[in-house]
Amino acid sequence: VVIEEFRQRYLNQPYGDQSMLLRALAYERHPYRWATIGIEPAHIEQATLRDVQAFYRRHYRPGNAILSIVADLDEERMLRMAEERFGSVPPGDAPPQEPLPVEPPQTAPRRMEVERDVPATTISIAFHMGARTSRDFFRGDMTSDLLAGGDSARLVQRLVRERRLVASANAYVSGSVDPGLFVVTAQLLPDTAVEQAEAALWEELALLSREAADPYETEKVKNRFEANTLFGELNVMNKAMNLGFYEMLGDLPLINRETELYRSLTPDELIEFSRATFRTENSSTLIYKAKK
Repeated sequence: VVIEEFRQRYLNQPYGDQSMLLRALAYERHPYRWATIGIEPAHIEQATLRDVQAFYRRHYRPGNAILSIVADLDEERMLRMAEERFGSVPPGDAPPQEPLPVEPPQTAPRRMEVERDVPATTISIAFHMGARTSRDFFRGDMTSDLLAGGDSARLVQRLVRERRLVASANAYVSGSVDPGLFVVTAQLLPDTAVEQAEAALWEELALLSREAADPYETEKVKNRFEANTLFGELNVMNKAMNLGFYEMLGDLPLINRETELYRSLTPDELIEFSRATFRTENSSTLIYKAKK
């Protein structure tokens, strides 16, 4: 049943294996190269009961858990209630963990083309970038917002509306705890050649490496980030999840510094990030072609 669900969710759905192919292309050693559920059904088929039990004992134990509480409660009462409910639960032993393999620097471009039964061809280009707690992450996040943060962003305005090369375009950072990926994507229109759209994406990335963004453009992006952050905190569940996430990162106060960090980014930093990141030898390109 689990294996069949895997096939339905990831392999038999349109675009279901696209992100998995891109991960495997961009990473060679780090476990980020596969999704949590694995790359193929064999990863589930070959898992033994002992493997599953060992994984459960390693990770799903109270000593490895983070409790986030967001409510209109007195602090002392909240702590007392948590102690009453969880204080008697043994933390569980922490098995020794081997360090994760470090992904080596990419020194040559990688490329993959596959054909699938999908309505449109998609181009995805991934670049290695910094970890979630590094300043590089915020530079990458802001750069992705300049490219695709809303209807007035560069990729939407220039490639979708003005040049009419693609039906949609996006840019995002993976947000991985360890060094992650900066990804740009474009879904092609029927009359657009892959080479034409790919060249247009690289033109936009090259422009970021040469010219500083307009102050109005960067201020608009910063305002959008701050507004999204503030509105996100209005939701109780979001607040609880964010507290748990930043505690897991090992830097809980970062939750209150992110807007300030984002606002402190300078145009020169964005150029520096673009030059260091958007290099041909640091790129992994996936052409996900629609069957003719």
